[in-house]
Amino acid sequence: MNKIIYLLMVHKNPKQVKRLIARLKSDHSFFYVHVDLKSSIQEFKAAINDSRVSFIESREDCIWGDFSQVKATLNLIDAALADHQSGCFVLLSGEDYPVKSTNYIEDFYTENALKNFIELDPIKKVWNENERTSRTDYYKINYSNKRGNFILLKPQSYKKALRLLLKRKINFSTFFDIIRKRHIPFPLYGGSNWWSLNYEILKAIQSFVKENRTVLFTYFKYVKCCDELFFQTIIKLLEKNNSNINYQPILTYVNWTRENYDNLPVIFNQDDFAELTSQGDNKLFARKFDCTYDEKILDLLDEKFHNVNSLK
Repeated sequence: MNKIIYLLMVHKNPKQVKRLIARLKSDHSFFYVHVDLKSSIQEFKAAINDSRVSFIESREDCIWGDFSQVKATLNLIDAALADHQSGCFVLLSGEDYPVKSTNYIEDFYTENALKNFIELDPIKKVWNENERTSRTDYYKINYSNKRGNFILLKPQSYKKALRLLLKRKINFSTFFDIIRKRHIPFPLYGGSNWWSLNYEILKAIQSFVKENRTVLFTYFKYVKCCDELFFQTIIKLLEKNNSNINYQPILTYVNWTRENYDNLPVIFNQDDFAELTSQGDNKLFARKFDCTYDEKILDLLDEKFHNVNSLK
């Protein structure tokens, strides 16, 4: 049986994260958890006390659409590989939940041990021109760590950058970055930021980041939602020297298309049970869930896929 190393990005609802881990826990699974620096890690540690769960010490203040999301993911990768973990590495959030049984998930990863599951397409295929421009050409400048509190600036926006500097909205380092001409150092690829990667490709990504840290960090630190480009772009760069990289669509189901629904993607509730359980064989997880909004859907999924008594 192939080992599964879950890399969890969490920021709220310790009770729900505990439940997620309980659903996925087995003799073959390990968990590395990054708790957002804005959140109390002690609350998570108090709720989850398990030898298979490691709360990593290197934490980031994760801001929506920011490079801090990438840095947190890299910290999880570094922590897991430092412990000499190998097998399949699965990136999940605390708002994900399985829509298959634990045995099914483990068998799936064992049967597909050489595959990588990640959305990876040229950015022209993923986003329209306006969205591509906002992500790749402009500088995303955060005013604070609150969601949406940022500005997008064109490169060489001297007057705007100077005004922000004088108002102390940015520092000198950011000012000089903005007034320089922007250079995209490599072809960009994008897709969902949730993936499952095998040991070989994850180790190659870690090595590539170490060797090219300056170039990668200099460009991506100002890219909006760069967690949807960073790993995809690196894998395509690695593919130049390894044409045998096998990647498939992601294993997480997300509903981005429901009509008359504010703030997509959908946060699932008990009325979505049939939708969630009718997903194909290659959908192992779904998101989003929020136990403070509807915990009954988690109960229903547990009743179908798990020994519910073990979660109480």
